[in-house]
Amino acid sequence: MSSNPTTFQGESGGSGGIDWNDSSSLLRAEDSGLDYQLEAVRRGTFADLIAFVMTLPADQQKNYVIQKSGDRRFNFDEICALSRRADFPAP
Repeated sequence: MSSNPTTFQGESGGSGGIDWNDSSSLLRAEDSGLDYQLEAVRRGTFADLIAFVMTLPADQQKNYVIQKSGDRRFNFDEICALSRRADFPAP
């Protein structure tokens, strides 16, 4: 797991790359607060959840955010940008 939080653009804070295997939770975009783990729709690696969101119908994709373990939430625009990175692992 990564101990380096990512920046706004998704770059690592120190290791030189994104930890695609970091544990993460998929949340409904309207969920907030400290109890997000109780509201998680799905759990998996950061890469798996990005890939999952990208498979959803276009009208549903913006309804979700990803909470990266020990990090922050990534909205759909960030998820979409991360899915297009050259180093994004193929599902």
